[in-house]
Amino acid sequence: MAARPIRTTWLDRGVLLFNEIIATVFILAAAWLVWTRPSGMTWGFFLYAVWFNSGQDFVFYTSLQERPHLLLAQEVVGAVMQGLGYAGFLLFALRVPSDQTFPAWRGWQLVLPLVQPGTHGETYFLGNATFDVTDVNGAVSKQTFPLKVSKLALRTDNTDAILGTPMSTALRIIGGTAPYHATLIRGPLPAGVSFDTTTLTIGGTPAETGGFGPQFDITDNNGETLRVHYYFTVRNAVPGVSINNFWDLGSNSNGSFYSNQLSACCTAVTWSVIGGALPPGFTLSSGGLLAGSSTTIGTYTFLVKATDTGNASRFDVRQFQFVVTPVAIQTGTDLPNGFVGSPYSQDLSATGAPGPIAWTLDSATYLPPGLSEPLLRLNECLPTASKMTSYVLPFFVKSSCR
Repeated sequence: MAARPIRTTWLDRGVLLFNEIIATVFILAAAWLVWTRPSGMTWGFFLYAVWFNSGQDFVFYTSLQERPHLLLAQEVVGAVMQGLGYAGFLLFALRVPSDQTFPAWRGWQLVLPLVQPGTHGETYFLGNATFDVTDVNGAVSKQTFPLKVSKLALRTDNTDAILGTPMSTALRIIGGTAPYHATLIRGPLPAGVSFDTTTLTIGGTPAETGGFGPQFDITDNNGETLRVHYYFTVRNAVPGVSINNFWDLGSNSNGSFYSNQLSACCTAVTWSVIGGALPPGFTLSSGGLLAGSSTTIGTYTFLVKATDTGNASRFDVRQFQFVVTPVAIQTGTDLPNGFVGSPYSQDLSATGAPGPIAWTLDSATYLPPGLSEPLLRLNECLPTASKMTSYVLPFFVKSSCR
């Protein structure tokens, strides 16, 4: 008995050839992704492409039929590769970039060949990004923002707390290399709550309500950095009263009279100070009027309570900060308008300082496009554009037009 080969037509051979071409292109495309963007995701896709490519399946068997030992070894290797192929597919499908897994999973990530974290082929950018906005009439406005793409990320878990109830939440940092370090650089934590730099934990018993967004500088063991806000809310156990005023009441020159009417929603309330101390010479009326004049320079922090006049169980608490300073800015907040493409000059004046005054720009504000870092005086060219945006800023530095 002799086996006769099955006759094939040109269509059969064409389909097999087409299958081989597609299989080869598919693997080359997967290899190109690994070469240009090496990460756990692309390596996982490559492993899947190599093993589960139907155009390559018959090659192994046809070349090993007469070598039993090699055929057995091929089966063992095939089983391992199949497992890696499945793992690679899961890694790709879950879109887990290199070095972006939780620390508990990194041991499993290293099981896959050549998937360990690395920096080759990864792009990180630190600089400025400029955006142009054009309206339907062709008017253009530009703004430049600082931009950094970091290897680190901070998970934004839900950490809402209740007034008077202990809270504890640890910053969950993804990416980079442990151990991590974090420093609180801006924005207050609730009264009664602190940040532990050793355990990276926000904890305590909040004594005030409101929304909070402290800003942290985070650094990993390799010096990679991330500056990010962490937002959470402290709520009342019994809702119904909410203080409207922002925690930072600003500053006032020593000896000058100050008056600020506090407000709350959504019922009639009685106001009182329950912690900290007002500046000497200041009072807070039961109707919420904060007023007075103080000659004692310093930063004052105090807790204010607004209680429902008809139900004492409904109240809100807010911690305020107020600064009494010897420096008084004489220049008004409404500066003269600037014109596109024309030099701009405006002197600022302040009194009360014992020595020279240095003007700086707050980190949460931005200069109009075309202006450099502010110090004492502004005298620069505004960019050529048909329309400018209004800015409320402290200015500035002397410079010549370019």
